[in-house]
Order: sequence, then structure tokens, then C-alpha cells
Amino acid sequence: MKLHRIRIEQFRKFNQAIEIAGLEDGLNVLHGPNEAGKSTIASALRTLFLEKHNTGGGEFTSLLSPVGAGNAAPTVEAEFSLLGQECQASKTFLVRPRARLTIGTESWEGGDADKQLASRLGFGLSGAGASRAATRGIPGLLWIEQGSASALEEPVTHAEASLAERLKSIMGDIASTSGGRLAVALRAELGKLRTATGRSTGILDAAEKALAASAERRDALLATSREYQTLTDRLSRDLAEQGRLTAERHWESLERERRAAESQLAELQPQQRDLDASRQRLRELNARITSLHTQAEDRTRELALLAAQRTTLKQLREQQNHETQAMQRADENRSTARAALGAARQQHEAAQACQQRLSLQAEIQRCGDDIVAVDGTLAKAQAFQAALVGLREQSGAVRLSTADLARFEQLDRELRETRIQREAIATRVVFRLGEGQRIDLGTSGVLEGTGSLLITDPLTLHLPGLGEIEIAPGGEDIARLAEQSSRLEDALTTLGASLGVSGLAEAQARCSRHQELEREIELKDVECSALLGGSEVSAWQARLADLRGRQQDQQQVLARLPELQVELSLDDARHAREEAEVALTACEEQFELNRRSIVEAGLECEGLQGRIKAATDRLEGEAADSAAQSAARELLEAVARRDGLQEKIGAAEAKLAALRPEDLEADVQRLQLAIDLVNKQRSTLHEAITAARAKLETLGADGLDEKLAGAEIEVENLGKRLAHYRLRADALGLLCSRLGARQEEAIQRLYAPLRVKLDHYLRQLFPANQVTVDIDKLRPSSIARDNAALGFEQHSHGTREQLGVIARFAYADLLKEAGQPTLIVLDDALVHSDEARRQQMKRILHDASLRHQILLFTCHPEHWRDAGARVLIDVAGLYDAAA
Repeated sequence: MKLHRIRIEQFRKFNQAIEIAGLEDGLNVLHGPNEAGKSTIASALRTLFLEKHNTGGGEFTSLLSPVGAGNAAPTVEAEFSLLGQECQASKTFLVRPRARLTIGTESWEGGDADKQLASRLGFGLSGAGASRAATRGIPGLLWIEQGSASALEEPVTHAEASLAERLKSIMGDIASTSGGRLAVALRAELGKLRTATGRSTGILDAAEKALAASAERRDALLATSREYQTLTDRLSRDLAEQGRLTAERHWESLERERRAAESQLAELQPQQRDLDASRQRLRELNARITSLHTQAEDRTRELALLAAQRTTLKQLREQQNHETQAMQRADENRSTARAALGAARQQHEAAQACQQRLSLQAEIQRCGDDIVAVDGTLAKAQAFQAALVGLREQSGAVRLSTADLARFEQLDRELRETRIQREAIATRVVFRLGEGQRIDLGTSGVLEGTGSLLITDPLTLHLPGLGEIEIAPGGEDIARLAEQSSRLEDALTTLGASLGVSGLAEAQARCSRHQELEREIELKDVECSALLGGSEVSAWQARLADLRGRQQDQQQVLARLPELQVELSLDDARHAREEAEVALTACEEQFELNRRSIVEAGLECEGLQGRIKAATDRLEGEAADSAAQSAARELLEAVARRDGLQEKIGAAEAKLAALRPEDLEADVQRLQLAIDLVNKQRSTLHEAITAARAKLETLGADGLDEKLAGAEIEVENLGKRLAHYRLRADALGLLCSRLGARQEEAIQRLYAPLRVKLDHYLRQLFPANQVTVDIDKLRPSSIARDNAALGFEQHSHGTREQLGVIARFAYADLLKEAGQPTLIVLDDALVHSDEARRQQMKRILHDASLRHQILLFTCHPEHWRDAGARVLIDVAGLYDAAA
């Protein structure tokens, strides 16, 4: 596939129509700065060939429509050759969408045109919406989008089916061989028994499930049989135990023993009740004795406390008298400190006024100095502004942009190249005339002597006495070059007139002078900005006004301050005032401390007097003495009663201990537990025997033995059937495995053409290394240099970009050998290559361009001028021309 021309209109960046013509075989470089429209051209190419003409949707519309064009109809047209036939394709999207494709003498429109392009170029059409990576097939592999050169796995996966279909002639068709048909048949048969993951399915799965169900039924019947035997044995043991208990009747003797022990225990209960009553009375007497002892101890302690309180009251009153005298002295000191503080404050205020006057005078002086400095800066800035105005006038008079100069140089270069080509193919006339002989050329002059003449236009030679000879240079090229030369001369003259220059040298001189003036203006701007500190002149003028206003305000404040005869030290005055304040604070704190101590001592004396009076009334009266004597007598009587009661309790306890009532109580409890255990055992045996008889009757009535025998036979038959199916599945699996291994060996041999192409390019990329490549499913899986292998994704990003481009060249070589169309688009595909690798890739790019048409989009044309390009197209120039 060879692209000759592409026209784009109302498509993203190109609102106006642009046209790229003259695309050649081999390498075509389309260059321009960022946002010049390179990726837009690549996107338009993909949209024309890969998108359906009636694709819609908000996202698709936003991707195609120019900014601000609400009702645009993006249109893309292309002229190309496909397998030796000339073709034209055009599509209009969004508004009145339409498509037309012409190949040779055949043509298609609408959806038919979309389908024809898809079938001939090897990609698919999406069901709804824009095309996806999965549908782009071979163009999605060979047309590298910006930033995606390093991604190879996904494009190859999406193009794998189309590649395999189109490379049959050189890589073979595995699916069409008898081995492939056999493998498909075997896998189909195996699929009836097992899935690809080894899980049983179909009749094998049904046989496994039937065997499992039958075995489960057999196991259930076997478990039931075992349960029947167990129940029979247990019933025999339970009946024997029940007969033994009934014969012995052991519970009757235990009941007699329990009643005898209870009778003996009942005879001891009156003695026990009398002993418990005596113990209760003893506890009450002990509590009363303890209470009387506590009352006597509390009275003794309270009398001692009363004596101590009286001593403390005397000490508090003496302390109160001392604090009163100290407070009087503190009050005198406080008055003296207040007078000293007043004098110190007056002195401090006078010193502050003196200090303020001095500060204002210094600030007024500083403001005056700043006003002088700002005035000087503003004067210098005005001088800079005047110089800048002059320079800008000069720059405007000689303005000529680098873009205009580049256009002028481009036209001049093209004109010189056209003249050189014209002279190269012009008719050359060599003449040698005798002395005095001449040939009249009409308006072109006269020929004399010896020389040569280049004829590019029709010319008439006038031969005196002989006639005329007309020379007309032949060939379409001379006429085309003459027309092109004339057109370029007119364009150069028109451009020179619009720019006001007579020639290239004058244009270059004007552009150089304009740039010098611009640099001088920039330097003056920098100097002026540095002088003004990055601020505007208005800011400096505002600062000057502020300084003058501040100076005036300070002069007014200074005029209102009183004149001082003696200069006072502000620090000394402040220090004296602070010392006076500290002294007054200390005196006030001392006075307050003394006053608080007097108040606290008074309150404490009042409280202590009240407590002493209450304690005296309670402890030292006649009633208190009488109550104390009565409590002492009661204590003696209680002690005597307690001693007699203790002797009585001791005798009763000795008598009762000899009879051991606790043993009788333990016997009663022990015998009752034994009786309960025997009764529980009899009841449990009865219930177990009844349940076992009922269960045995149920199990024995269903023909258990016959069912178990039938289940055993069914399990055996199903097991044989399952073994047969498993043997068949294992045999089929082994055959598929062996055949798959042989097919894999064949596939690896069939991948040899792709490996040869990749080796060809890899030896150019890594000339100093021994390189081998592994291929898996039509894609390079790993690359080994000097026997050190790395997977494709393990290489650096720049190397993956280079390997990705190389792989596309290899696929294109295979497609070309198979007679399939190829076009390679590289949109900024090698931006991460260093200088050394870029040189290697230039050789590889030139090598591939000998067999394929390559469109290389780049923002660095200087990197690719020596890559063997046949055409260099400035995308920015296309856009300027369209505008």
C-alpha cells in the first residue's frame, strides 16, 4: 500500500482544509513543533481507514470536531495504490455522513466501502461506536500511535488472526493439515469426557455421579445393618442387667439403713438446739463487753484531746497579737512605697517624652534620606523608559520575524534548486565560430568566438546568408521546471514586496538587526526592572508620596511635644519605676499576708472555743461522772455472766461430740444418693430396652439384607462402567498431548520466517552482540544477547520502543512477501532513544524504507534528516497555508 495524497478538513486542529501531496515510496518525514498537528494527521489517517463513516456518539464527536465548531462535518480523503491498483477513499463524519471507495474501475459507497477497506487491509469493524484496539487488526499493529511503540503484546494479539490468515503462503496453515483435523477431532472426543482443565463432563461425569450415588446408598444400607447388629447386642446386655437388679432389690436395704440414721439424728436435735441458744447468748454478751470497753477508751481519749485544745487556744491568742503588730508595720511601709512609686512614674513619663522626641527626629531624617533615594531611582527609570521607546521605534521600523525569514529562505532555496535542476536538463550548445563570424540570437544577444550556451527556453539562431535555426528544448520536465521557476520567482518577489526587502541578504540583515534590537530592548527591560526591584513606576511614586506624608505627620507630632531642657535616661527612669512597683507589690503582699493570718487565727480561735465548751459540758459534769461509774459496774457484771456461760457451753459440746451427729447427717445423705442412683439406673434401662425393641422392629421389617446385596451388585457394575470411560479419557488425553507436542514443534519451524526477519534487524541494532530471539504465538517473547536472555518487558523503555518498531518492520516484511499491502506509520515512536541507538535505528529505518512506505511524525526533524528520507513536510507550514 502506497499513500500518495491526503486531504483533511474540519478535523480537530485543522478547521480549514489542508492537503499533503507528493508522498513518495520509502521514508516520508512529517515534522513540526508540539501542537502543530502531526498527531492530528495520524489520527485522520486512522479515522479514514478504520472508522465506520456513520460512527457517532458524544465522545467520538469531541475527538473529531474542531474546537468551537458546533456543526462541523470532518472530512478525510486519500489517494493510494493497493496491490498495483490506484485507489481513492473519502469519508465525511457526523453531519450527513458518507463514504466512497474506488479501487481501479470498481467503486463502493457507505457501509460497503467500510467493509471493503476492512477486508483488504486486515482489520474488523466494531459493532457499535468507535473502533477499539481489539478490532484494528494489522493497521493497529503497523500504525504506531504516539507513546505506544513499546507496547507489542496487545497489538499482536489483536492482529494475530489476520496475520495468520494472510501469512499462510510463507508460514503454513496448521489448521488445514490432517494433523490439525485429527487434533480437533481428538479434542472434541476428549471434550465429551473431560474439560480442558481436567474436570469430568458428559457421560464420564454422569458415570462418576451414578457410582457415587450408588455407593452412598450401599454405605447407608451397610450402616443400617451394622446399627441393627449393635442394637441387638445392646438389648441383650440391658435385659441381663435389668434381671440382675430386680433379683437383688438392693434399694430396699439402702432405704432401711437411711430411715435408721434419720431416727438417731432426730433424738439429738433438742440437745443441739439448747447448745445453739447458749452460743447465741455468749455472742451477745461478748458484743456488750466490747462496747463497754470502747466507751471507756473513747472517754479517756476525749479528755486528753480537751486538755490539748486548751493549750492550742492559748498559743493562737499569742500569735494573733504578734500578727496585729506586724500588720501595723506593713501598713506604714506600704504608704511609703506608694509615695515613691508616684515620684518614679512622673520621672518615667518625662523620660518617655524625651525619648519620643529623639526617635521622631531620627525618623524624620531617615524619611528625608529615603525621599532623596526614591527621587533618584524614579529619574533613572524615566531615562530607561525614554531609551526603550526609541529602541522599540527602531525595532518596529525593521521588524521581520524568523518565520517570515524562513519562508523567504525556503522560497529562495527552492528557486535555486529549481534553477539547478533546470540547468541540469537544459539543452547545451557548444559553438566555435571563425574570426569575424557571428550568430544573431535576437533579443538574447550575439554568439561570437568559442563557447557554450544553455538553452532552457525556445531560441532562434539567425545565420547570416543561411537562414534561421529554431531550437526548442524538449521534455515535460523542462517546461514544468520553467513554470515552477517562474512561480517561485513571482512568490519570492511578492513576499519581498510584502516584507519591504529586495533580496534574501537584505531580509537576513533586517531580521538580524530586528533580533539585536529586541535583545537590547530585553536587556534594557531587565536593567529597568532590576533598578525598580521588579515593581512598577507607579509603586515607586506611591512609595515617594507615602514617605512625604509620613515625614509631614512626624513633624506635626514633634511640634506638639514639649521642649525639654535636660535629656533624661529612659532606661534609668523605667528601672526606677519598676523597682518602686516591685517594692509596693511586696509591701501590699506582706500587709495582705498579715491581715489574712489575723483573720484566720481569729476564726480558728472561735471554732476551737466552741469545741472546748461542748467537750467540757459532755465530759466534766456530774452526769458524765455518774454515767461512767454505771458503765464500769455493768462491765464487771457482764464479764462474770460470760465466764459462767462459757463453762456451760463447754460441757454441752463435750457431751454432744461424743454422739457424732455430723456422721449421722453424712450417712443420711450418702444413703439417699445411693437410692437415687439405683432408681435412675432402673429407669434408664427400662427406657433403653423399650427404644431398642421399637427400633429393631422398624429395621427388621424392610428386608435389609436383600437391599444390601442388591446395592453391592449395582456398585460393582457401575465401577466397571466408570473404569471403561476413564480409560478412554486417559487414552484420548495422551493422544492429544503427544499430537500437541508434535504440532508445537511444527509451529516453531513455521515461525522461522519471522525469526529470520527479526534477526536481520536485531543484528543491525546490536552489531557487537550475538543475538537470538524466541517467538511464541507470532510474537517475540525473549531476546538473548551473548546467551543472556531477557523477556521483552524486562528491557528498558527506550529499548522496548526500538524492539517494538523493529518487530513492526519484520511483520511488514512477511506481509509484503505474502503479497499483502503494508504501510508503516510511526508517530513520535523513537523519542527515548539515545544518540548511539538513534544512529542504529536510522540504518534500520532506511533498510525498511527500501521495501515499505513509512510515515514518520516527529518534532525533531534534525534527528532524522540523514535517515534517507525522500520527502520532508513541515506540518506547521501546512497549517499556516490553510489559515
